[in-house]
Amino acid sequence: MKYNCRNCGSVFEGDDFTLECPKCDSTEFDIYGEKADKQKPESSIEEKVEKGDKTVNISVSDGASNSGKTVFIRPEDLNKDANPTVNIPPSSKSGSEDFQNHKEGKQIPKKPDQTTPITDSNKSNVKQLAKKKSSPFTIIIIIGLILILGAAGLWYFSQSDSGKVDDKKEVLNTETEVKVRIEENEGAFFIKGSLIEGNQEKDLQAKDILAVYRANDRREVNFNKTTGQIYFCQDMEGLTAFALEISEYNGPEAITNGIELSLFGKLPAPEAQCRHRLESRFINISFTSSCEMVVEITDPHDYGDESFDVSISGKEGEFIKEKFKWNVEAMMGQAVDVWVKQPSFTPVAYSQNDTRVIPNCGNDVDWDAIKGKLAIAAQKYGANPDDRVASQEVQELSMNSLPGKPIFIVDGKELSGFSALSTKFRIDHMNEGKTFELSSQPQLINKRYWKIEYNSK
Repeated sequence: MKYNCRNCGSVFEGDDFTLECPKCDSTEFDIYGEKADKQKPESSIEEKVEKGDKTVNISVSDGASNSGKTVFIRPEDLNKDANPTVNIPPSSKSGSEDFQNHKEGKQIPKKPDQTTPITDSNKSNVKQLAKKKSSPFTIIIIIGLILILGAAGLWYFSQSDSGKVDDKKEVLNTETEVKVRIEENEGAFFIKGSLIEGNQEKDLQAKDILAVYRANDRREVNFNKTTGQIYFCQDMEGLTAFALEISEYNGPEAITNGIELSLFGKLPAPEAQCRHRLESRFINISFTSSCEMVVEITDPHDYGDESFDVSISGKEGEFIKEKFKWNVEAMMGQAVDVWVKQPSFTPVAYSQNDTRVIPNCGNDVDWDAIKGKLAIAAQKYGANPDDRVASQEVQELSMNSLPGKPIFIVDGKELSGFSALSTKFRIDHMNEGKTFELSSQPQLINKRYWKIEYNSK
């Protein structure tokens, strides 16, 4: 790009970063070819200088009135331009030290650059020069600001909830899956498992387990909060699964695999805190002729000072402490649901929650009528062991009308209870096609139980 110096008139090459004329160091120049504003300032004057055979018109401006001034210029100081412009600083006057030195041909000391006053004639050039000076730097600064703001925006977005989900929030909003199992190691059994949260899986820690129960009856067992080892008693040996309560987990119940527990012939660990637990097979019910129902604990184990509570109206019924005898005269023919509660354990049902019907008792019972109904039902059942209606009637009359179990004799062999009779009939009838007939009428023995005899055919 070419420029035209307004001070010395020279034309020179430059670029957007050119700040002064390389010949006269002037900062006043135009783009070559552009028409510059040539108006003269109001304070400028024109004078003629004669020297030798040259007559030169010069314009002198010092920013103030210069009328009556004479300027002397040496011919060698003049260039070929017809109308050079000389700018005199406002502080320079006719007869000043600088002018005298110039007149006498002495070296004029170079003074610091002074700001050229902005007039109407050079205002547009000043604006254009300022624009040329600042434009590249402004672009660089703007680009830098854009890059900085963009980087800051990316950083903020990466730290915000919309750009990055906090791990804790993800756990809370993601369904947690639990996998648990029991493992045997050197004769001991341990709880193992894992928690799966989203795509993350971590080991289940024993300290996060709140409680462990046997799955089938919710019986709580002790365990080690550090190692996860479970402690159990002899009555828990065999196939067992456990249910776990886990801290901060509200999903489906966590149940382990079934595993064969064994003490391997050793005593339970002291941490098991084993106590003898009552089993349903040791609960017995009997009825007296005076219309009393007696609940007995037949377990040979010595329970010491432990007491038992009894309910005859189900697991949710009223439990009465140490009440083993009940007057049931007003309840003849009704079913009773007997449960026994041992301290610190869940209640245990008689005969695995089997119910009993209170038999007939007292002097107002028509035993002959009962005997006749039983004889008809027994004859039908023997003739067709597949007759379920007759089978059920024999069971109810023989079992529920008297307190004791009925005795059945088949071909001379004694069977105790209706279950033994029904098994005999079913097997012989299915394998050999046998049927049975009564050999005599049912017998009432001491108003305690029935005796019924059959012969096969």
